[in-house]
Amino acid sequence: MKKTIIGIISAIAVLAAVFLIFFPGLPKYISYKTSNKYAFLKKPLTEYDTSGVTVPDDYVEVSDGNGVTIKIPPNFTRKDDSRYTAYTDSSKNTVIFMYMNSDPGFSAENELKKISTKSVRKFFKRRGLEVPASEYEFIRCCHALTLDDINIHSRSDMKIFDQMVKLKKELDSAVSEAYTLKCGESEGLIEFTGTVGEKYKYIITLYSGENYSEKHTIAIGHSNPDKIKMLIASIKTEK
Repeated sequence: MKKTIIGIISAIAVLAAVFLIFFPGLPKYISYKTSNKYAFLKKPLTEYDTSGVTVPDDYVEVSDGNGVTIKIPPNFTRKDDSRYTAYTDSSKNTVIFMYMNSDPGFSAENELKKISTKSVRKFFKRRGLEVPASEYEFIRCCHALTLDDINIHSRSDMKIFDQMVKLKKELDSAVSEAYTLKCGESEGLIEFTGTVGEKYKYIITLYSGENYSEKHTIAIGHSNPDKIKMLIASIKTEK
């Protein structure tokens, strides 16, 4: 009897070892799929839709002074600060311009800790992607992660996925929805950060220039969702 029990335990141990060798990512996959904490992995990243949106003729075009313009209602007035330029109306609906450079020496390998360069390249290659060469491309990849990106057969893939999910969760902790945005030669992300009082808060980040090294940020707070779409639809890049 004792030998039978030992034999059963040994067989289970061998099966578990084989299971972990060939399916090292399966336990994590089950956790991600069944836990409500990771519901954000079930929604793909889609492009923000401004089709059919008409910008009123009386909206006035204003610039951030660094290549990005937006059209705002004529009753908005300008306020300058050392950190930004803001336009606001009497109801405190607001458009804020901010500008800063992203890191031209960005490296995805540096963002992913304790992972070899070879493993990082394999991770993105399996998904038909180049290794992100800019902050924008890396953040977009994090936002775009879904359960379909899990490779249960690769331990190194699972480690990379875990780290990117953690970054995605940090990005999404203050973001209810995220979308991509194509604007001329620039690309970027739109993040809906929820409501404050009666104001819907959106952050639009556009990346342009060589290796997406120029980062432009527009923050919008408005009580009317339709007017927010008009504002976003009016954004243009000058270069």
